[in-house]
Amino acid sequence: MNNSLYRNFYKNFLLVMLLPTSVLTITLLFFNGYVLIQNMANLSSNTGSVLEKELTYYTKQLSGCRNTLISESIPLTISSGMDSYSKFQLIRKLDNFKNILGYCRNIGIIDMQSEKVISSDGEITLSLFFDTADSQFVHKAWESMDTSSLLYPYQATNSTNFLYMTGQKNYPDTFLFFTFDSYHLYHTISDLLKNSNGSVILENHITGELFPLGNPSDENTLKWYKQSVSDFPEFSSFSIQGTTLIGRYSFPAYDLNFYIFIPFSSMYYPLITILAISAGILLFSFCTGLFLVRYMANTNYTPIREIRGLIPQDHLAKEGNELVQINHAIIHMNEKIGDLNTKLNMHRENIRRSILVKLLYQQYSSEQEFLEDARVINIQYLYPFFTICIIKNESRQNIPILYEYFSKKNSANCRYFSLDSLETKQMILIFNSKDNTAPFRITAENLYQDICHTLGKHITLGEHITLGVSEEYQSFSRIPVLYEQAVQALNYSFVTGKDTITFYSDSTSSNTVPAPLPEIDCIRLEKSILDCDDTLLLQLFYDLFEKIQTSGHTLNSIKIHLFSMFSHIRRMLFQLNISDYQIIDNELTAIFMNSETIEELFNLLYAIMLEIGRNLYTVSDKDKIELIQQYIYEHLCNSDFSVNSISAYFHISLTTLSRFYKQKTGQNISTFINDLKIERTKELLVRSNHSIEYIVEEMGYSNTSSFIRKFKSIVGMTPGQYRQIYKDQQEM
Repeated sequence: MNNSLYRNFYKNFLLVMLLPTSVLTITLLFFNGYVLIQNMANLSSNTGSVLEKELTYYTKQLSGCRNTLISESIPLTISSGMDSYSKFQLIRKLDNFKNILGYCRNIGIIDMQSEKVISSDGEITLSLFFDTADSQFVHKAWESMDTSSLLYPYQATNSTNFLYMTGQKNYPDTFLFFTFDSYHLYHTISDLLKNSNGSVILENHITGELFPLGNPSDENTLKWYKQSVSDFPEFSSFSIQGTTLIGRYSFPAYDLNFYIFIPFSSMYYPLITILAISAGILLFSFCTGLFLVRYMANTNYTPIREIRGLIPQDHLAKEGNELVQINHAIIHMNEKIGDLNTKLNMHRENIRRSILVKLLYQQYSSEQEFLEDARVINIQYLYPFFTICIIKNESRQNIPILYEYFSKKNSANCRYFSLDSLETKQMILIFNSKDNTAPFRITAENLYQDICHTLGKHITLGEHITLGVSEEYQSFSRIPVLYEQAVQALNYSFVTGKDTITFYSDSTSSNTVPAPLPEIDCIRLEKSILDCDDTLLLQLFYDLFEKIQTSGHTLNSIKIHLFSMFSHIRRMLFQLNISDYQIIDNELTAIFMNSETIEELFNLLYAIMLEIGRNLYTVSDKDKIELIQQYIYEHLCNSDFSVNSISAYFHISLTTLSRFYKQKTGQNISTFINDLKIERTKELLVRSNHSIEYIVEEMGYSNTSSFIRKFKSIVGMTPGQYRQIYKDQQEM
């Protein structure tokens, strides 16, 4: 026998059957009560024959009783004449009547003959009722009384027509209205009768008021009582019997201002029917459910056992372990994918560098032509964080020595390689300035010392060695001194330009150096293309053409100088994911390779720039949003990732980016990034066992506490609590 099965049955029975059935029963009872209240209203509005018949019915039931009290609380005072069975039947009917009409809460019966309380519930009211028009009499009586001996005295509100008080056993000789519970009422009446040596007569369903007289022969006292009673017109007469003043009403009892009076017989059968139907539904449901539970328990036919029979526990545990392993494998695979994406990006940059190197190498028809232009090589726009320096040497044996030396140097800022093979006469150095230091800071102070130390004083380099110096490193005060000391034994001279330091051998005169080429404003150039501003683009090209044409440089020198613009435009096209990127890229390469004059070069470049601008102008807003979101997905976990990096990548201002993204998506771009990071964090929390500190670091945050506060403000709980809740749900 499965105890849990029975417990579940009892619980589900309470929820599924007992509760709805109880609600239905209560609803029906309320509906029946509403009908009864309507009947009450109808009966109470009819002060004629209907109420008279009902009073007659109860009068017959109380036959032999000397008096009966009927008021708002419907108390019935029985003095004598009822046998025990009749009293029992009356009490049962009155109790049922009381239970059905909950607000008729005061019902009591007193057997005056046996001096015992037969039934008591609440208070039995011994009070005088007044019409509303005469309610002032109540207040006059109240004001004239001495309340010092009263127990819990209180006056009725102006909306009522009667007055309640609770008295003690020792009462003053004054006009009183009393309200007692059934027990105290009887003893109070008995005490008053004993003290007054008289009797109290209650007749015609009239609540008689007790007027205990101190001295009946005292004319002043009797006059006062007569005057008090004369203010109450409902009394048609009064008389004195012994020491008791008796007042009588002049109208039948059923014309009094009763609230309600409905016999129990009018509601008995509907209520019994409703309760019987509800009990039958509950009993049938309980028996049927209990039978099914017993059958399922005895035959072992339960869903849990069926599942356990189909899937062995050891197999289920094995499957669970495999599922955990699969989740770990997925996490590991995602990490590998991230590493591959990083390597892919690095590979793309290597391809770009190799394209530049090949382009430079192919531009020269002879070695001598390359040597003449070697001094102007300073390409800083291949990639924002890289700069190229080319070392030429006419002696083939020196380049392999230098290459081997620099390859062994473990430098985080510089990568050294030779072009094509170690037998060539040139060496290319690519410096990484990602750490915002001057790319050639290390080289400017140490490169020639390294060369001198490696090659020795008696080995000479080629005609020119040109070093590009980044704009961040503006101070050349130490560089000439260091270089002069380094090259004294090599018989070299040097000239310092804005961006370069060019060294010459003794056979080359520094006076033959051409004027430096003008700088290219790539930012304005990019803006003219993105905005499709033909006027600005034409002005930039015209000014640049005029300056370059009069500079005295060869065509190949100009091509190398313009390659910075070429690289900048290529990077912009690649970042914007232009559909014709490869075609435009090939056209740009062909222009640099095949142009034979400066005029042809500039005309072709101007034409293709216009074409690029028109292609960019036709890109839909949806595509732009997708490009922005794709960049966010790829760089979300980078430590240096921010909205500013997005703005710099797509070459638009931060304000324009934020406004455009908000306008097209309805969401702030910073909110989108935060929500995306939170979702990535949730995945790592539930799919891995890494520590929270590790996950925070993986998401590109440096402050764990700050991230936990941000996570809690968005999710409503800390990362640790979120992981624990997920684990608890999995265990369930």
